Amino acid sequence: MEIIFWFLPALIFLGIVTSYEDIKKGTIRNKWIIFSLAYAISAYMAISYYSIKAGLTLRTGYFLELIGTALFSLATAFVIWHAGLWTAGDGKLFFAYSILVPLEVYRYGYIPYFSSISILINTFIPVFLFLVFLLIFRTSLKEKIEYGKQALEFNRIMQLLLYLFALIWPIRLLFAFIRLQLNYFLMIFLLFVLMTQAEKTLKLDIRYILGGIAVLRMIFDPSVFTEMAWTELFTFSVLFIVLRFFILPIGFNYFTENVPIKDLKEGMMPAEAILRKKGGYIKIPLVQFSMLSSLRQTSMKNTVLEQTAEGLTRDGIGRMQKMRLPFSSIRVKHTTSFAPFLFAGAFLTIAVQGNFIVLLISLFL
Repeated sequence: MEIIFWFLPALIFLGIVTSYEDIKKGTIRNKWIIFSLAYAISAYMAISYYSIKAGLTLRTGYFLELIGTALFSLATAFVIWHAGLWTAGDGKLFFAYSILVPLEVYRYGYIPYFSSISILINTFIPVFLFLVFLLIFRTSLKEKIEYGKQALEFNRIMQLLLYLFALIWPIRLLFAFIRLQLNYFLMIFLLFVLMTQAEKTLKLDIRYILGGIAVLRMIFDPSVFTEMAWTELFTFSVLFIVLRFFILPIGFNYFTENVPIKDLKEGMMPAEAILRKKGGYIKIPLVQFSMLSSLRQTSMKNTVLEQTAEGLTRDGIGRMQKMRLPFSSIRVKHTTSFAPFLFAGAFLTIAVQGNFIVLLISLFL
């Protein structure tokens, strides 16, 4: 029997029950995550028992990779939650799916110890493409041209090139040291994570550090003078310019709404940050996957309202309502239940046997 059939009942049950509860109540209960973990452990124990009974030899490396993949998924879920890109419940649900999708499924885009990144790709990319499709038809040509000009500002592009040039090198060195495969999808994911987390953690202007890394790379990295290195830098730069400087800003007004501060409710997701400036207060757009220049504004000590993945708290709303702010409203994000998308992403992973983009590339190239 195909190993996936051991896990399909639990995966389907988890997908249905968590999607229903997330849509109806906006919560993902811990008991479903515990159920998934217990089911996965029981299934692997049963598979091991029948394998030994059939005279097959169990591979220690297989179980080590299972544990490594689970730990990577847990760490990834935490980092994405800490970056404010999903709730803690969504992160735990991703972890549950990652342990319910066996390694044998990953045929396309398989990366040892990082195979569950295919679930993320199969979840986020279709959703992102759908939102881009909506934006194309909801925005005018004038808006597209205006945001296009802003995306191509010289200073922005030069800063982006510095960040990418500096960050690509240590990522490659790390994976070469631990002898793990690194492909474009994992590289893009790691770059996004580093860019959204660096100054939140370090609390300083990271440009000087990255500038130093860039200089060291010019001295010690011989590949920097190859065509492949510059092609890679160009590819990532175009991707980040389109995503960060064009798609996300143009979608800000269409996927957020203005809400009076007096009407704010607990759990609402702010789309603007409130900062102290020159004895007063200002508000700035809070765009996820922001470059470090934007993060510097929301991570320094002058931030008044702390941004969390769980949204506004009662205390935070109370503090805002007591402040003498020069504005009476802030923009909040349109929220949607994410559990159904994760369910669809996990199911797509099983259906296409891994990363659907890699499958499409293999079919047409």
